[in-house]
Amino acid sequence: MALPQDGRMDLADAVTIGNGISSLISPAFKEASIGMGLVYAATLPNDTNAIKFRKSGSLVAEVVAEGAVYTPSDANSDINDTSVTATAAKVVVSSPLSAEVIRFGAGAADFTRVGDEQGRAIARKFDDDLLALIDSITATATASSTMSTDALLEALYNVDNGNTPVGPRVAILSYKQVYELRKLVANSGAAIWASQYNSPLFGTPQANNFVGNFLGIDIYQTTGLSSTGGDSQGVLFDPRYAFAAAMGGAIDSTVFWSGMGVASQVAGLSWVVQSWMFYNVVLYNDAAASEVRSDA
Repeated sequence: MALPQDGRMDLADAVTIGNGISSLISPAFKEASIGMGLVYAATLPNDTNAIKFRKSGSLVAEVVAEGAVYTPSDANSDINDTSVTATAAKVVVSSPLSAEVIRFGAGAADFTRVGDEQGRAIARKFDDDLLALIDSITATATASSTMSTDALLEALYNVDNGNTPVGPRVAILSYKQVYELRKLVANSGAAIWASQYNSPLFGTPQANNFVGNFLGIDIYQTTGLSSTGGDSQGVLFDPRYAFAAAMGGAIDSTVFWSGMGVASQVAGLSWVVQSWMFYNVVLYNDAAASEVRSDA
């Protein structure tokens, strides 16, 4: 005998807790921060927000004939040091959390989590400021269309040819540029590339978006590169001398209760998690860097 449908208790008739919550929360799909470890950084003292990054002058030797009077010239005999000044600015991120979400949010508003996300936001802002400097670099290596090993080698040549001291070389490229480099290598047919272990460029990317070393260059991939004329603007540089940053130290954070009138601009009764950092990043030595351009 069929059961009657009238009077049936459906799920909508029941009082339930609501949606379940997964034990895993995926990370925000944002670019990894890479820039702070790839620049020369100096810590700001307590009495100024600006640092002069010094650049050494040089001397020129001259030939003096026997018996001739030698008069040193300013152009050849004076060491004229120069500098690039970085004046730090305050970068801030603030997150008001209502009393309700603190009381009933089941951990969604954990202060530590919010602070960690704010730290990542400031690091991404640093990367944005660093990548914005690429457009001011003089030397440029441009692929005819897609990214090529020739363009990467030309950029390396530009840095070396600028008399940059022997040392590490780093490239920050777009995901597309790295993909095209890998495709070139994988399709080359050369025996050395037959195994991934023979090419660090095919290694597992790291958390800081380091993808491997190729032709002696440590390569990082990221988003957010600017473009010009349809080309992405990557960069190859010496991390010791190309860019410099005046840093105020570590990221500072605080938590305060807006209901006490500390932050009248925050509506309602809220806790406020706030993080800030003082820094500025500048192009230190133009000759120590080269743009790497290819189709965006």
